[in-house]
Amino acid sequence: MILAIGGGSVLDMAKLLRFFYSYSGNKIGRVFEKIENLLPLIVIPTTAGTGSEATSFAVLYKNKVKYSVSHEDILPEIAFIDPYFTYNISRYLTACTGFDALAQAIEAYWNLNATNESDVFAVKAIKLLWPNLPLAVNNPTKEVRNSMSEGAYWAGCAINITKTTAPHAFSYPFTTYYGYPHGHAVALTFPFFMEYNVGSILLKHGTVFDKMIRLMEILNITNVNECKSLLCDYIENIGLDLKLPANFDHRIILSNINVQRLSNNPVRIDGAVAKTALNTLCIKDDDKD
Repeated sequence: MILAIGGGSVLDMAKLLRFFYSYSGNKIGRVFEKIENLLPLIVIPTTAGTGSEATSFAVLYKNKVKYSVSHEDILPEIAFIDPYFTYNISRYLTACTGFDALAQAIEAYWNLNATNESDVFAVKAIKLLWPNLPLAVNNPTKEVRNSMSEGAYWAGCAINITKTTAPHAFSYPFTTYYGYPHGHAVALTFPFFMEYNVGSILLKHGTVFDKMIRLMEILNITNVNECKSLLCDYIENIGLDLKLPANFDHRIILSNINVQRLSNNPVRIDGAVAKTALNTLCIKDDDKD
C-alpha cells in the first residue's frame, strides 16, 4: 500500500510511483503494458487547491520540461479529505493553491470538453471557492477552510473530465523559467482570458453563451467590461502580485505555451491574441519592487 500525505506534487509523485510499479515504462504504441497488480493508493491532500486527489493524471518536471501522464489507473482508490491538514498553511500558499482550484473550476466550466457531469462539479466548486478564497487568505475559519477543501475536490473532479484551458496553458513557463508557484502563475493571465473568453462568446452568441451568462451571475459580474478589473482586484486582494520581474521575456513564454491545453479553450487563441495577453501584464521597474 502507498499512503501519500502532502500537496499536489507529493500526491502526483505517489500516483506515478504506484503506476510505474505496475506498468512498464515502455509504451506499446500509446498504451502502457501492465506487468504487476496495482498497489492500493490512499491520498490525503494538505492543501486546498491542486485537485490531484481526484484526477487520473499526474505531472512532473525534468530539465524544465513538463511531462503529464494520463491513465485511468493513476486515479487514487481513496482520497481522504480532511480540512484540518490545511488549517495552518501560509496565506501565500492558501492563495496560490486556492486560486489554482478556482481557475480549474472556471476553466472546466467553459471548456470545449465540458459535459453535463463536469458542469455540475465545476459549478459546485465555483460556488464554494469564489466567496471563500479571500476569507481563507485574510480571515480563515474552520468553516471557510472546510469549504475550500470541498471546493478543491470538486474542481479536481471537473478537470479530470475536461482538463484545463488557456490560463493553465500559459502558466507552465512562468513556473519553469521564473519560479512562480503554479497557482500564482495561473493567476497572471487569468484576468485577460476571463475577459477575452467571456466577451468573445457573448458577442458571437456561441454554443456556450448560456453558460457564460450563468458564470457571470455566479461571480456577480454585471458587465463584461468589468471582468478583467474585477479579477485583478480579486487576485490582488488575496495577495498575489500581478507584476512581472524586470527581466521578463515574452519570447520564453510564447515558445513554451502548452498547445494541448490551449486547444481546450472555448475561443481560439492565435499568436496575436497570445502576444496581447502578455503585453497587458505589468512589468516591475526593478526586481526589488
